[in-house]
Amino acid sequence: VNLTEEQFNSWGFDGLLEITLIPNVPPTLPGRFAINLVCGNSFVDASLSYTLAFPNSLEMELVLDGQPPLFLGSPTPVPLFLDVGVHQIEYRFRDCGGNLSTCSFEVTVEDLEPPALNCPPDLIVNLDPGECQKTLEVPLFLDVSDNCAVTTPVTQTQPPPTQDAFLTFTLNPNFGEFMADDRLFVFTNLQPTAAPGFVELIVELQGDVDEPGEFFTLIGPNNDTLGTTEVGQPGVVPGDCNSPLTATFLIPSEDFNNWASSGTVAFQARSFMSFPLPPSGPGLGINPCDPGAVTQDGQTDSISYMRATLQYQVVEPTYWAEGATPIPPTVLSAPLVPPTHTFDQGVTTISYEVVDLAGNRDTCSFDIVVEDKEPPNVLCGPSFVSINPSGLVQDTIFPADIDLGTSDNCTLDSIWVQPNRVTCDQAGSPINVTLFARDQAGNVDSCQTFVVVETEPPAPTVVGTCGSSDLQLMANPPLAPNGNDVYQYEWTGPNGFFSNQRDPLIQGADMTHVGFYTLLIRGITGCEAVGTVQIQCEDLPLQRPALSVSATQVCNDDPIDLSTSPVCGNVVYKWYSGTPPNGTLLGTTTDPEFTIAPPHQPGNFKFYVVVERNGCPSQASLTQTVTITNRPVAMPDQTSIT
Repeated sequence: VNLTEEQFNSWGFDGLLEITLIPNVPPTLPGRFAINLVCGNSFVDASLSYTLAFPNSLEMELVLDGQPPLFLGSPTPVPLFLDVGVHQIEYRFRDCGGNLSTCSFEVTVEDLEPPALNCPPDLIVNLDPGECQKTLEVPLFLDVSDNCAVTTPVTQTQPPPTQDAFLTFTLNPNFGEFMADDRLFVFTNLQPTAAPGFVELIVELQGDVDEPGEFFTLIGPNNDTLGTTEVGQPGVVPGDCNSPLTATFLIPSEDFNNWASSGTVAFQARSFMSFPLPPSGPGLGINPCDPGAVTQDGQTDSISYMRATLQYQVVEPTYWAEGATPIPPTVLSAPLVPPTHTFDQGVTTISYEVVDLAGNRDTCSFDIVVEDKEPPNVLCGPSFVSINPSGLVQDTIFPADIDLGTSDNCTLDSIWVQPNRVTCDQAGSPINVTLFARDQAGNVDSCQTFVVVETEPPAPTVVGTCGSSDLQLMANPPLAPNGNDVYQYEWTGPNGFFSNQRDPLIQGADMTHVGFYTLLIRGITGCEAVGTVQIQCEDLPLQRPALSVSATQVCNDDPIDLSTSPVCGNVVYKWYSGTPPNGTLLGTTTDPEFTIAPPHQPGNFKFYVVVERNGCPSQASLTQTVTITNRPVAMPDQTSIT
């Protein structure tokens, strides 16, 4: 396809030219006339070629962030590796006359990729016996990485770039060759602040190290082997006498922090010399790159060198918790120490968050599950259960009827009884039951006991009416569910008393009726219940009292004694003169006697008495008449006798 100059310049003005290929599928023909996958490796490739209009006499330069200019023969794309941030790009054009023209623009490189935070697996622990909380160290996150850096890494190189790092060589008499000496790298002024994950020990090694058997073994502070610089080993990028080899060793941050607690960490690089004797040939081990430069022990070839760099990140994450044990967002300061919290039973979700230098965030979470494996402590005991004797209802045995203090180390969820339904047909016999309890964790335990079913008894009473001589026995049976009277009644009492009435009437009640009365009620299914009531003298109706007088004729200076028969119970006697009911109250006594003291007016006087119990008066007695005369005075017929 040929494009015109005008088309190309117009379409490619913004630096991007996009051409889309659309398959030609005839709408009236079947699919086999289209482009089909029959070759097995079909593809489309396109190339673009054109002549650039650029004067040969122009010189072009590129200046990046004020650095020395980079000469460009023509305006061709230049690969640049730019760090995150704002960069100044300047193009300079100079013609054959030395005239200079420039243009510049800014390139902003943004880091939009969040860090990768890796949390530990879920942690499951059991509560201690009798406890509902567990105190734990919250595990730290396992590691964090970022395409750039979460924070500015801590780096230290030994020996420093300003010092000599050349390898020294010593003649090995067994092989007759100079071989590289061991090296010691001592890092000082360290802090145990490496973030969870790994610390990098990066070894830069230039020399005779491009073949197997030409390597150093790195030994840590605890005399443990970190690895080797041998070609082909993990983390080793090959090198030789012209370009340095790099070997990266990953040290667990926890180990490094333990080493760095003293402030100093040393690593030993041991030159490999464990070759068989006699040697298989010359050139074993790490030899000088310039053999003629090393003639004595301890000399360098001024080419072979070795440096080690420690690099790690220090982060201060934020953590929080949701669920059974909420924890507010909290920042952990370096050095990171697992925080300690007391967790409630249940699932608590722990979250960590870190923010990289570009402000990108990442969060990881894991669960701390505090499990309650301890069942409830179920306590129960025998009990009585009352049931309506009508035969029309079932009653429920509630947990409170047999529970003697069931408890749990945490919280009870529910408590119930099986079986929990009884009928009045089961009255009088013990029933085996089980009390169950479940806590919020789902643990269940039980306790066995028994209950005795008792029919609910009637509450008979005796009722008397003031002024009446009768008493009525009231059954007061338990109310049946439908409100109807479904019972049969059997009353028995003193002197052979018997009645089938619900509320029998005792006419003319007197002392012969005092005593206990038993009521048996029977429901429609034959269930029975018994109640008792006592008729006391207090309940008896008051009879008409009979008044007695000491004499019906008295002198005006004699006392008048009134009396009546005693009445049982808490009574008072009211003594009147005149005719009932309009007599005049002379006095009130608690004894059945009353004396009217002299002197008296002569004449005929009527008296009566009324007995009163609990505010209820009896009928007035019949009146008694008393005649009062003046006492006669004896007078002599003469005053003297001779």
